[in-house]
Amino acid sequence: MASLCCVVHCFLLMFITSSVSQRSKDFNCPSLVNVKVGDSVQLICYASDYIWNVIVYDPLNGNEKIIYTHESKTVSADKRITLEIEKASPPYKSSAALNIRSVNISDAGTYIVFLHANGGFKQLGIELRVEVPYSNISMTQNQNAVFCEAQGGSVEGQIHWFDGHQRNWTKRAEMISNKMENGRFMLTSVLHLKPFSIMEKYCCTIVYRLMGNTEEMSSCISTNEKPQGKVPYSNISMTQNQSAVFCEAQGGSVEGQIHWFDGHQRNWTKSAEMISNKMENGRFMLTSVLHLKPFSIMEKYCCTVVYRLMGNTEEMSSCISTNEKHQGSNEESRKVYWIIMIPCVLMAFVALVIYFHPGKRHFKQGKVLLETIQ
Repeated sequence: MASLCCVVHCFLLMFITSSVSQRSKDFNCPSLVNVKVGDSVQLICYASDYIWNVIVYDPLNGNEKIIYTHESKTVSADKRITLEIEKASPPYKSSAALNIRSVNISDAGTYIVFLHANGGFKQLGIELRVEVPYSNISMTQNQNAVFCEAQGGSVEGQIHWFDGHQRNWTKRAEMISNKMENGRFMLTSVLHLKPFSIMEKYCCTIVYRLMGNTEEMSSCISTNEKPQGKVPYSNISMTQNQSAVFCEAQGGSVEGQIHWFDGHQRNWTKSAEMISNKMENGRFMLTSVLHLKPFSIMEKYCCTVVYRLMGNTEEMSSCISTNEKHQGSNEESRKVYWIIMIPCVLMAFVALVIYFHPGKRHFKQGKVLLETIQ
C-alpha cells in the first residue's frame, strides 16, 4: 500500500512538473538589450507555438499597459512603440517584436512582457539600457592651471591631457567623477601648469565606452594669453534712430546679458531683443535693440552689460540721450509748416489788395447808404 501511494505521488509530481513546464517552456526573450539614445531598437521574443496575445507594461508605471493585442492596442500613445507578431524560423513558430523608434533616455528600464501562445503562457522581463555619449566639453584656464569639464555620459569615462606636440600630461592632472541625479556622469579635470610654462596649446580627450566600443572626443585651448585670465567686456557703443536704440558690447571671454533702463531707472529689458555671437578669437559680441514706442518722450536710455568675471558678477553701462532722436521728424514738420503757411500768406496778401482797391471803397459806401435807407 505504501508503495502504491509512493507511485501515485510520483506520478502526480511528474504530471504537475510536466504541466508547469508545458505552460512556461519554449518562450525566449532577451534579458538585456543596449541601445544608443536617438537610435531605434527591437525587443524580440520567440515562442514554439503561435502567439495570439501579448501584453507589455510600461517600465516607469508597472500598472500601465503600453501594448495589449487582445484589445487591439498595438501602438503606444506617442506612436513610437509598436508590436508586430510574425512567423519565425525553426525551432520557433512565431515571434513578437516590440519596436521602439527614436529611443529616449526615459525609455530605459525593465519591460514586463506577458506572452500567450497555443502551447501556454509566460511572463518575462527585458531590461533596456539607453547609452548616452558625452557632450558639452568646456575648457577654461588661469595663470596656474587648465580646466576641462564634460558631462552627459551614461558610462563613467576618463579625461586624458595632451599638449600641442601630442605629449601626454595626464599624470600631472587630477580628475573628479560625479554621478548626477539623472544618472549621467560629470567629469572634471585640472591640469596644473609648471611655472613659466611656454606651451601654447593643451587638449583634453574624453575616453569612454559606448555600445561596446571605445569612443573619444577632444577639445583644445590656446594658452597664448593665459596670464590675462578671463577678459572683461569693453567698447560699448550706442546708436539710435526714430524707432529704436541700439547697444553693442564686445571683447568678453564669457557670454553676458544686456539690460535696459531709462532715465528713471525703469527696466525696459523685456522690450528689447539680444543676439550673442562668439567671434573667431573666442570672445563674445553682444548686440541688443530696444524698440521705442511711438511718441516716446523719454530723454535717456542706458544699456548695462552683466557678466561673470573671476567668480564675480560685473556690470558696465553706457547711456544715450534721445533729445535729438526726432530731428528728422522736426525737419519734416517744418516742411509741412511752410507748405501750409505760404498759401495762407498769399491769400492774406490778395485779401488786402482787394480791400484797398478803389472799387472796394465804392462798394463799402454803397453798403453804408443801403443800411441807412433801411
